[in-house]
Amino acid sequence: MSDWPYLSAASGPGEVTNRTLRDQARQVVNPYDPAFIALFARACDLLQQVFRTHNDVVIMQGETVLGMESVAASLISPGDRVLNLVSGIFGKWFETFIERYGGKTIEVAVPFNDAIDPEDVRNALRRHSGVKFLSVIHAETPSGTVNPVDQICLIAREFGVLTIVDTALGLGGAPFEVDAWGVDVAVSGPQKCLAGVPGLALLAVSPSAWEAMEHRRTPLRESYLSLLDWRESWTQRRTFPYTTSVSLVYALESVLAQALEIGLDRYIARHERIGRACRAGVRALGLRPWPARDAIASNAVTTCTPPTA
Repeated sequence: MSDWPYLSAASGPGEVTNRTLRDQARQVVNPYDPAFIALFARACDLLQQVFRTHNDVVIMQGETVLGMESVAASLISPGDRVLNLVSGIFGKWFETFIERYGGKTIEVAVPFNDAIDPEDVRNALRRHSGVKFLSVIHAETPSGTVNPVDQICLIAREFGVLTIVDTALGLGGAPFEVDAWGVDVAVSGPQKCLAGVPGLALLAVSPSAWEAMEHRRTPLRESYLSLLDWRESWTQRRTFPYTTSVSLVYALESVLAQALEIGLDRYIARHERIGRACRAGVRALGLRPWPARDAIASNAVTTCTPPTA
């Protein structure tokens, strides 16, 4: 098509580099070719570095929403109490997965232009006994806001609560440290701040989360959603539970390498500078940024209140 667009400024998928396009275009090989096994292992190693974790990582063949549902399906048993933090559309949407697998939702919500107060989390965990999991969105794409996941996850750990964090928009665009923050399950994708190609779900899973999956009332097995199947196939045997999206993994390995070659802190700082510039531009046009305050504004998506007539 002669009129095919050459620039994408969307919130995701975003524009990819020429290097990523070239790397994705390599010959498709059988997933059990030694060359691909080595490349997949390298992608996992790079993903651990980007997640800043020593925990196991999983690369699922399906975008971030598949990853979030797989976490709910693999962890939540009927009757489990889940504290779900809602600061936007995706936080609210996760409740459909909680309830689909029999969980009981306890909601802490704020207006969709605000962020969760960690003390509200602490108070909710004090009020509600028996909470097993806490779910939160790191960065809400439609709202253009960021939650203080570092503080929230450490509070959850004080109460022995496992944390589930969707960082689809946050990873690579804002600080995110799985190990230092005590995140039990992190879910992301390559198509936003990492400037990759959509179609994969990227997860980091703690030993405590694996143990919870094993002790689920009925451990999820032989399912496209099963994280236990992935662990046993790849981590333990270097096989795959189903056919791998070879070309998408090529692109993933490429974008992770590119981010780390720049330096992750420098890569994030670039997003921070661009975010500040975009918000300044919005104000210069006479518009008001949607987030309640700049401290919670996303680096990756700039949202504003539409002008009134």
